[in-house]
Amino acid sequence: MIHIWTLFCVNVLLLTSYYYTGLSVQDFGQTPKFLHKYMLASALLAYILNIFFVLRFTDKSAFNILAIYIAIYYLLQLLFIPLVRLRKRKAVQFLLFLCTLPIAAMAKLAIVQKKDVIISMLVLAHVLINDFFLFAFLF
Repeated sequence: MIHIWTLFCVNVLLLTSYYYTGLSVQDFGQTPKFLHKYMLASALLAYILNIFFVLRFTDKSAFNILAIYIAIYYLLQLLFIPLVRLRKRKAVQFLLFLCTLPIAAMAKLAIVQKKDVIISMLVLAHVLINDFFLFAFLF
């Protein structure tokens, strides 16, 4: 159950930070406007799928390591908007690369437990393709 509590706590932190910092169209940087809705919709879908994956995770021997991956990913996400607003392109690219690592590790856990592999791969695809390759290099 530690993985669920971790997910809850880091999401409270993340959503609180979004509430106080607010989100703006300027946060997309130089990303073409026609991609904004796609990027937001795919991020929301990946967010929901990741929560679904964590809630369905049943390998009790891996609860602690999953909690660590969750904490790393969402704590890294806390840095995203501040770095974007500082217009630190290389830092944003590096941060989004780092975000792929715990998500890839979570996908590996799905493969090992042979459950929700497609869900975890969709989340990984989003973080790798939409966040890292698309946003980081268009920003």
